Amino acid sequence: MKAISSAKHLVFAVLICLVMAVYAHPVDDFTADARKSDDTHPLDAFDGAPGVLWEKVYGTSRMDWGNSIKQTEDGGYVITGAYDRDFWSPWPGHFTVIKLDEHGDEEWQYIHGGDIAYDGYDIVELSDGGYVAVGERGYATLSDMFVVNIDAAGNERWNLTIGGALSDTGSGIARLQNDYIVIVGTTSSFSSHGSYDIWLLKIDKNGNILMNKTYGTSYSDIGNDILVTGDGYYILAGYTESGNGDKDAIIIKLDPDGNVRWQRVMGEDGYDEIIRSIDLASDGGYILAGCAYNYSAGNADVYVMKVNSNGIKEWCRFFGGDNYDEAYCIKQTHDGGYILAGVTQSFNQDQDIYVIKINEYGEEEWYKLISHQPYNCEDSGRSIVQTRDYCYAIAGSTGSSTNYDIYVVKLDHENLPPGQPNHPIPWDGETDVDIDTILSWCCSDPDDDPLTFDIYLGTENPPPLVETGYRYTEYQYPELFETNTTYYWMVVARDDHDHETAGPVWKFTTGYPQNIPPYTPNSPYPENGSVDVPLNITLRWKGGDSDPNDSVVYDIMFGTENPPPKIVENYTMTNLSVGPLNTNTTYYWKVISRDDHGAVSIGPLWHFTTVAAQNDDIPPYVKILKPDRAIYLFNHEIIRFPVTLVIGSVDIKIKAVDNETGINHVEIYVDNDMKANLSSEPFIWEWSDVMFGIHTIKVIAYDSSYNSAEDSIIVWKFF
Repeated sequence: MKAISSAKHLVFAVLICLVMAVYAHPVDDFTADARKSDDTHPLDAFDGAPGVLWEKVYGTSRMDWGNSIKQTEDGGYVITGAYDRDFWSPWPGHFTVIKLDEHGDEEWQYIHGGDIAYDGYDIVELSDGGYVAVGERGYATLSDMFVVNIDAAGNERWNLTIGGALSDTGSGIARLQNDYIVIVGTTSSFSSHGSYDIWLLKIDKNGNILMNKTYGTSYSDIGNDILVTGDGYYILAGYTESGNGDKDAIIIKLDPDGNVRWQRVMGEDGYDEIIRSIDLASDGGYILAGCAYNYSAGNADVYVMKVNSNGIKEWCRFFGGDNYDEAYCIKQTHDGGYILAGVTQSFNQDQDIYVIKINEYGEEEWYKLISHQPYNCEDSGRSIVQTRDYCYAIAGSTGSSTNYDIYVVKLDHENLPPGQPNHPIPWDGETDVDIDTILSWCCSDPDDDPLTFDIYLGTENPPPLVETGYRYTEYQYPELFETNTTYYWMVVARDDHDHETAGPVWKFTTGYPQNIPPYTPNSPYPENGSVDVPLNITLRWKGGDSDPNDSVVYDIMFGTENPPPKIVENYTMTNLSVGPLNTNTTYYWKVISRDDHGAVSIGPLWHFTTVAAQNDDIPPYVKILKPDRAIYLFNHEIIRFPVTLVIGSVDIKIKAVDNETGINHVEIYVDNDMKANLSSEPFIWEWSDVMFGIHTIKVIAYDSSYNSAEDSIIVWKFF
């Protein structure tokens, strides 16, 4: 073994552009007799495929390519590959790492080497923002593994060259929780099983080698990728080549000490299966991708295989055309499916980047061909990652002849599912809920797609479906809820692309109602003992009942005698106009409230004295109280807002006061068209006209001496 340090320099080249295509369909479970059924793609070339957001090219006038791309914690990207390599043997060039911002613009580049051939194959970000990259230095049969640790600014902290007298390389890397790393590769210098062995190294953060082991069969075994499971086990993936030349997929599971828990070799005679990439599936199994060469057909197809947590094959699929097609990278996507990146020579004259999206069962959803130039251009997709905004970033190469550049492409996201329903009312776990309560929730869609809702509601958990295709975020159950009962409910949001998102199961418990008398009438207007009260006056008070299901009526006593006589009985409002009154006169009044259970509350005796006779030249006070600067949805204020925005109908609520002779009437105008003339309180008018655009609401209040005052507001109205 040897470890040496060297200078750095890095260039990074990335992939993508797009071009149409016409073919690539999956073949059912992989058997020796599996064949493509026709020469046409089952989907139109770009059905469902996202567009290109941006593409970038990096490189020199010689050979540059990118092999791995990862999204970094700051939202940018990091790439490793080869830089400024000579086309001619012995291919001297550089190992490179390039840091990009979120738009693909270069922030810094690390390069190392130049004297002999270097190549970077994989990279991982550390907890401190630095990186460890792995690859090789040397030539096909005389190469060593090369590992480099660089800080967040691209400065080298240490490097290792690890190898023996023969061919040794590092292909995949994964980070452990303590910033230790594990590397998979291939060695012939230290092989103990066959001519080539799968090679595993564990290295601490300072570059000390903690574990060095080899695995495989008695034949040649190639290690291409590694992942670390949640319980700290390692999964190695690659291929093995038997004595008769057949290549088969190999998967090995190791415990944290590097001991083999199981090893699987899978394939069929007459086919070469080469595994390039592995990822953890959401069900605890593993997804693998590469290519399968068909000897009888003389072509290679993209090969995808799904195994369970014990490495037992569940299914496999082929994609491609009649020429050479291969996947170099596969990753699970947020929706439970998988995204692949590779190359194809089956659909155009030149080689294109081949991106395929499949669902959790391996069924193709869409595919896309990407080329930086339409003609005389070879493009390769070596790595892909789904970004935090659900887009896709791809790295590889583009070029022809003796000049290739690093090529990076970012694809837009597909249509996304709705957000999860949230903010339930009643809130989760709420008690003493009214038996006629209205359920409500919040939900939005990242693509602004229209949403419908399935509502589940009942006394069992999980609750049964009670409404489907519902279009609103408020729901009134058609029957009253039972008292003192716990209900469970859930909302599933669905967009018009048939994507759905289920909310959690919430619960609430209804109360057990006992009749309580209505509130005692209070807060009189005019205030008790007031003087100089206008002659046209509306009496006001506060009443109501603690039980919202109870209706309340009022008896009003009013006059100049004490006690005053009853003038109104079973009155349903909390205001009453009593003008015009006599000047300089004391009036007495009292309100009695009664609910529909017969319970009564008697208010106190109040009095006031009217104004003495005088000339009135003071205008009244008038103010539009509602709508205000806010968003209103069907008369409900949703949120405060810099402008007034109304969706549906809304109540125009006005405060009008005159302390001399009282309010005679209030006029309401919409765009100078009078809509209402209100002569008594409450001054409220429902604006239910279906209108669109910007409108002016104006109100004019007149007192009994016909002095006037006005107020107005600009409103955006929809429906």
